[in-house]
Amino acid sequence: MGFVSKLLPLLTIASVSSVADRRDILSVPPETSKTSSSDCMSTTALLIFRGLGAGLAWTISVDGYALASMTDDQWKQRIATRPGPSIAREAARSLARLSMRNMLGFASFLGIFGGVSCTMEKARGKKDLLNPFVGGFTAGMAILPGELRNPRTLVTAAFLCGSASMALHHFIPKETAKTMVSQ
Repeated sequence: MGFVSKLLPLLTIASVSSVADRRDILSVPPETSKTSSSDCMSTTALLIFRGLGAGLAWTISVDGYALASMTDDQWKQRIATRPGPSIAREAARSLARLSMRNMLGFASFLGIFGGVSCTMEKARGKKDLLNPFVGGFTAGMAILPGELRNPRTLVTAAFLCGSASMALHHFIPKETAKTMVSQ
């Protein structure tokens, strides 16, 4: 009992320090991850927020240009069925409707992509290109059925979404600690 009582404090200190070291290691984000946090919920929320911004930017740049390039005759045909609206009111209504649709679409796609790819990374323990491919493929399968009725076309489009997600993930540089500090 005397020998064990002398070793007990040493064993306790060694085990406490190894637990503390493990906690420090687990709380540090992995070096090769493109996300600033190892938490899938925060990564998915960040991508949903970025999707809202991307949808708004898409609406302003693409749909705004399409609405601005319409002729007066096209606007008159468009508002002929509605009593009393002006061209400006109809343009604002169209832009708001398109903005909501695009923001929802981009946020949904990026949210599904982020959640699936992050979960795949955690479950597999690997940070390879299969994770963003599966995330993009799953997001494509979830978002596109309303647009594409043919199953073959749907799978092909989802495969292209996965391939594009994988390519973008490969070519976009990862965030480093230095760039995160400057933000």
